[in-house]
Amino acid sequence: MSLLNKYHRGKMKNYFYFLFIILLFLCQCSPQNISGVYGNKKQTHNYFELKVDGSFFLKVNGEGFAGTYKLDDNILTFIFADGKAFQASIQNKEIKDDKGGEWVLWTAGKTGLDYEVEKASQKNKDMLLELGENLGFMAQQYYRKPSKLGGGGNEFIGWSIPNALVRPGYGEISVENIESQSLSIIAIGDKIGEDGQNFIKIIFTVSPKDVKTKIIN
Repeated sequence: MSLLNKYHRGKMKNYFYFLFIILLFLCQCSPQNISGVYGNKKQTHNYFELKVDGSFFLKVNGEGFAGTYKLDDNILTFIFADGKAFQASIQNKEIKDDKGGEWVLWTAGKTGLDYEVEKASQKNKDMLLELGENLGFMAQQYYRKPSKLGGGGNEFIGWSIPNALVRPGYGEISVENIESQSLSIIAIGDKIGEDGQNFIKIIFTVSPKDVKTKIIN
């Protein structure tokens, strides 16, 4: 290889190295690097989505707002459609706005709709968990109550879910496998569970001393 070829080859290496550094810098500063859905730490129903194209969507207390954003160092500026703007600082995927609010990255690569669906699903699950556990405690009270007073007299046989709680408005509850010393409460939600296809399902196994919970989906 001639000296001239070595010289040109060395220059090309330096050029590509310099180009790589520039691209790396641009990637670090681009909207793609911070895009994703951020939820409010204290008010989880509030969120905003930073999109790859430099636009954003903010939802606060059920009301939606849209606009564009730009990032300068660690200062994030939101510019609304009416021209108003506010700033926030971002560090380690956590954003603090100028009003004291704190927002954390929920997940990168998903949309605000995904966030709402996830939150609705979690709320449905929490309500079913609370209701199922309370029904389990009601069944235990029935178990302990003497049969002369309308209880089970140390048996679960004869206990049933109150009619008003069979369809509480966010799912359906049933009781199965009623035996002398145990029973199962099945809670089916009205939101899709973790598999993305079927409704939330939780089984509560009730014994005289405890209520065990198993989330199926």
